[in-house]
Amino acid sequence: MSGKTIIITGGTSGIGLAAAQELATRGHRLILIARDVDRGRRAVAGLAASPGLPHRYISADLSLTSEVRRVIAELEASERVIDVLANNAGTWFRHRALTAEGIERTVAVNHLAYVALTLGLKRLLLAAPAPRVVNTGSFVYKQAKYDPDNLQAEKRFSTNATYAATKLYNLMFTRALARHWSHTGIAINCFSPGFVATGFGRGEGGLLEPVYRFARLFAISPTMGSATLVHLATSDEAAGVNGAYFEKCLERNIRGIATNWEACEELLRRSVHMTGFDADAG
Repeated sequence: MSGKTIIITGGTSGIGLAAAQELATRGHRLILIARDVDRGRRAVAGLAASPGLPHRYISADLSLTSEVRRVIAELEASERVIDVLANNAGTWFRHRALTAEGIERTVAVNHLAYVALTLGLKRLLLAAPAPRVVNTGSFVYKQAKYDPDNLQAEKRFSTNATYAATKLYNLMFTRALARHWSHTGIAINCFSPGFVATGFGRGEGGLLEPVYRFARLFAISPTMGSATLVHLATSDEAAGVNGAYFEKCLERNIRGIATNWEACEELLRRSVHMTGFDADAG
């Protein structure tokens, strides 16, 4: 795969930026979607030049479905095809709070943005000869609990548990949508970058911040963490894989509730309802 158009959300820092830099050096064109305008412009300016259309940056607050819809409309109006969509934006918060649309913030950014952007860009993905969706999950999904009555931490909230839950949702969504779209030719997979030394969650304060600051001393680099994203976006080996979970560029066995098709389907239905998209449209 060469000279493709690749979207990366959260592509202005951490593993998203590292992946964008690597993909650009391989001759791909990047569209980076993130909130910070200055950081976005710097990120695009620092990429190796695209041999075709220029790289792009689109500013958006992905915690809001209305903003995701605006991005989709902008891409529909300006792009002919999307070869790869890498849903990578992620965060965690010290306290539970709702977005202006009434969604818990962690769930909104880490999960529902993935759902809305993937479903909304289906037509542009289908226009590609070998489209792929890559969802950034985490190995912490193995510690998460799936509670349909607590999807937004309505009953109980903790920073780590809510973050882990969203990573479980990423994997369950990947599996359910891959099954729904199995006839389309769109390959949808999820991966864990490992524990990466980034600024993730910095600025939230509280007891967790010094813990993460210390733990980062033992973490891998963003470049190493981005390797599996790059692999799933470009490698021939990943071309025929769908609905799988990867670590260190290798497909891994899936554990726990994510192996339960009924639960995965239920999560997809609830997620689709919260975003207002249709998983089977188009």
